Amino acid sequence: MRPSFLQVLVLLLVLSACTSQKRHFAPVSVAFQPTELKALTIQEKITRADEVMLAYSLSVLDENNQLTATQNGVWGVQRVKKDDQFTNFQGLSLSVPPKSKVVATVVLMEIDDYSRAQKFVGEIRKYTGVAGAVAGFFQVTELTNPVGYFLLSLQAAGLVLNQSRWIDPDDLLGADTKTYTYEELQKGLPVTITPLKFSNHSRLDSYEYQLQTRWSIQKTR
Repeated sequence: MRPSFLQVLVLLLVLSACTSQKRHFAPVSVAFQPTELKALTIQEKITRADEVMLAYSLSVLDENNQLTATQNGVWGVQRVKKDDQFTNFQGLSLSVPPKSKVVATVVLMEIDDYSRAQKFVGEIRKYTGVAGAVAGFFQVTELTNPVGYFLLSLQAAGLVLNQSRWIDPDDLLGADTKTYTYEELQKGLPVTITPLKFSNHSRLDSYEYQLQTRWSIQKTR
């Protein structure tokens, strides 16, 4: 017995609704990358060159504020003079499921202990992959600052850290965190270039760095 036209129509409507619902709740693929760093004014006035490191992370948090995935990147240690400009940075990307949010963090540091910083960079590069089951044990609180976000993402990826050992607050030139919820990503956010300024203009300690970061978002089919 052949199905009637009405039965076929109902079946098509049901399939269409299921497909639409699946597409609506599909994960969103997010890419994040620093694209340009400029040194407008450097900190070291005697040597006329700073040694800096840029560390950054991209993390996905679920509705309970627990990390479910994270990637980390690092650039440097690089000797920087006034008006220098750099564009060679590794990109990061993650898939953001429904009821989640994605957090990008950048941390710019001026390095005093070169050998210690090189070891730190080497450790970070060992853990630049996506964290798996370990990430779920880490929960982000409302008090987490950009440095805290970055260290938490490294720990979730498997790197055991002591913040006081690796990051001296006096070496911090600047840090920033940007968050997008799944609902915001679903709106089809276009490619976004975000300019950041890390500066201090006190009499004894002045510097200014400009950093641009790039977000791109693609819905997963």
